[in-house]
Amino acid sequence: MMFSLTLVSFLVLQAYAREHAWSYKGNTGPEHWSMNYKHCAGERQSPINIDTTKVIKKDLGPLTWIGMKGKLIDESRPSAMQILNNGHTVQVNLKGDYYASGGGLPSGYKATQLHFHWGEDKKRGSEHQLNGKQYPGEVHLVAYDFIRFNSLEEALQNPTGVAVFATFIDIGKKNNDGYNAIIDGMDEVEFNGEVYDYQKTFPIHPLMSNKRNVFYRYEGSLTTPPCYESVLWTVFKEPVRISQRQMQFFREMLLNRPDEYITDPSQNDTLLLEELEKMNETIQVEKRSADNDTYVPEPEVDDGEDGKEMILRQLINNFRPVQKLNGRSVTASEPSAMGLSTSDETSSEDSGTYLAPSMVISFMMLLSSIILS
Repeated sequence: MMFSLTLVSFLVLQAYAREHAWSYKGNTGPEHWSMNYKHCAGERQSPINIDTTKVIKKDLGPLTWIGMKGKLIDESRPSAMQILNNGHTVQVNLKGDYYASGGGLPSGYKATQLHFHWGEDKKRGSEHQLNGKQYPGEVHLVAYDFIRFNSLEEALQNPTGVAVFATFIDIGKKNNDGYNAIIDGMDEVEFNGEVYDYQKTFPIHPLMSNKRNVFYRYEGSLTTPPCYESVLWTVFKEPVRISQRQMQFFREMLLNRPDEYITDPSQNDTLLLEELEKMNETIQVEKRSADNDTYVPEPEVDDGEDGKEMILRQLINNFRPVQKLNGRSVTASEPSAMGLSTSDETSSEDSGTYLAPSMVISFMMLLSSIILS
């Protein structure tokens, strides 16, 4: 079955999460993560606020991308994609040849998944901040050093073993067609634990900034437990824009599992009822607000099987607060300083060109020889 190993890993992580629960608020929120995940109290944690008055300006060169435009590198090595709701985010697992290198990266990195963070309104949602500004959302493309390690899990145990490419998500006036596949997929995974295999793959680059030669680089960590400090972060300066309607789809994702019903809300789920009352109070205030962008999740009670009821809980505000730099430096790479265009037109990509298996192997060997020399 497609992604069988990934699904098994997902189920194992779900079981572990139930034992060491974490969330984005309350007693299992970010301020409590280090109780069960010691690395979350480390000195090189992410995300951070990027203060552009304190960055080190240096041209790191263009990033090189392979496979991100949706064209197969090798017809004998098909790619596939799978979307899931894991109760913390919407994640797309990638199977196939998706690579990044250059741009000051110490090795070649293979992308394995991407996921999203978002907030309840336009004033919050992104994990990183730029000069104190928080965007409505952020997308992370996660890759591991395939030259030195055999898997993402192995790379996470080593410094610079993982590279994450972050793009801010802002609200624009028009729908972003590049996000259509994500929106369609989310409709299949509304509930926590649901998984959907795409019938065909879609390009990754339209989900990201279109100015991928202008970025910030620093050493940090995963922004969720276990918070391993093994990540080289690339944060693009220019956001990607989606419409308010498209952002609404993210804000309507659910924390509930499909079978998570309660038979007696007044006794078995007092906390949920308290939250429901607070949400009702907030909604009354927001109905009088002039800010039409603000989204407040409408509390719903869904009639289930055998008279059971389900209080639908929205998955929103799934971002970690910014962490201290603790002496770390942030590099700002802008090719325009050398007279080059900041447009991604100068960034290498396969551009749909077919690459034979021997060429892919040659690329890997070249990177390997550079790293080991």
